[in-house]
Parts: sequence; structure tokens; C-alpha cells
Amino acid sequence: TSPKPTSVGVASLREHFDIVEHSPSVTKPKTPSRAKSPVSSVPTDNLQRQPSKTATTPVKEVSPVPISAVKSEEKSETVEPIPKFYFPNGQISTPSAIDILLTRQLRQVKEDLFVPKHDKLHLVDFGKLAQLLDLSLYWKTPLFRACVHDTLGPKVNITSHTNVSYLQFESFWKKLCKNHHDHASKFIHLLVVSSPSLAALPINRQYLTVDDWDYLVQDIIDTHPGLKFLREAREFHSRYIKTVVARVYYNCNRSWSGKLTVQELRRSNFLS
Repeated sequence: TSPKPTSVGVASLREHFDIVEHSPSVTKPKTPSRAKSPVSSVPTDNLQRQPSKTATTPVKEVSPVPISAVKSEEKSETVEPIPKFYFPNGQISTPSAIDILLTRQLRQVKEDLFVPKHDKLHLVDFGKLAQLLDLSLYWKTPLFRACVHDTLGPKVNITSHTNVSYLQFESFWKKLCKNHHDHASKFIHLLVVSSPSLAALPINRQYLTVDDWDYLVQDIIDTHPGLKFLREAREFHSRYIKTVVARVYYNCNRSWSGKLTVQELRRSNFLS
């Protein structure tokens, strides 16, 4: 066993260490530090600024699309033809369909009426003519007067001897069918151009006034079998005409303007 250190030896050792520690000529040995790597010696700012040396695929430059090409493409995509949906004079048929219908109607009226009547039709003959044209029998007076005014002028004096030839009617009917494509538009036009107030109002108007009905209703009084009792009482004819027209406007003229338009006539069942 090793001998225990005495108190004198311990004190001498402690004194020796104190002298060495406080001596100015003696320096503490530095602990060896790790060698700095080359990367750690480079400043961090330079490290961040250096471009990456990793291999990258080159990006192909895409040339911009010309503005004119973009506009033309947008224009071709957005512009679409809008089909016509407003027909003030009635739905328009194809030209071939109109020509076929006109040819059939004119051939029929020529063979059934104008040839037997020696190419002269009077007012009494226009009832049959109206039916051959798929019109009402009581359109005959406006149809006859409109045809005469179209041929001879609006100021002609129409009498019982006034007649219409086939060529005159053919020209009138073709013009009417090409400008007015349904019964409502035809009816308005016929009553306008045969009206007693023709000179006072525009001839191209698309409505009827209460004075435009005189010839139509008067012809009904003169020819309708159910109104035989009224024919002898001439003093009541004007009152009857006003009553009939007032009833028509009450049912059809929804605007209460006194002007029966072609749109109001189409929405009603007056011509059906």
C-alpha cells in the first residue's frame, strides 16, 4: 500500500501550483483547433452569389404570337351569324317555295276564272278568286279595289263596270306576295290601299284605323245571307259598321290606341 501523503507535503504542492499559475512568463498552452476547410474560409456572401455549377438544360426561347393573329383568332371564334328572328311582314319562305306557290295559284285562277270570263273579272268574280288564293270569301272587295288602285292609280273612280285583266292581277299578286308573307300582313295592306281615307294617311303604314273597314263590312252587309234583313234598312248600315269595328277593336286592339297593328292581328284569332 502506498503511504498516505502528509500535511506538509500537500501544503508544499499547493504552494508550487499557485506560483506556476500566477507567474507572468508562463502562458497557458493552447488547445489544438481543427483545421479550417477551404469552404469555411470563403465568405458566406460570396458563396451565395456564386452561380450553381450543376448542369442545366437550356430553355428554348419561344417567339411571341403576333397580336394580329390573336385578334383574328378571337374574331373568328366569337363572331357567329345570328339568324333573323323579326319578320314584320310575316315569315319569309324560300324563293323557290314562293315561286312554286305563285305559279300554282296563278295557273289555277287563269284556267278557272280569267279564261272563262274572257280575261275580264269584276267585283262579283273576286269572291271565287279569293277562295282560289286560300283567302276568305269576304276579302273580295279589298282585294279587288287594291288591285284596281295598283293598276290604274289611287284616284280612279271604281264602278260596277270596272274590271281587271289577268296581266294586271298577275303583276299585283306577285308584288303583294313578295312583300307580305302571311295573311295578317296581306290583310292590313289590302285594307290600307283600298281605304276611303287613303289620301289622308300614309300608304305604307302597318296599322288599321276605324275608317279602313268601311268597304269590307259594307260588302258583308250586301252579300251575307244572314244579314238580308239589314239590307233594306240603309239608315242602319253606318251604325252596324261602327258596331262591328268597335267589337273587333275591343277584342284585338290591346293597346286601345285606335290603331290595330299587324302584331295585334297576329296574336288574335280574327283571321282564323
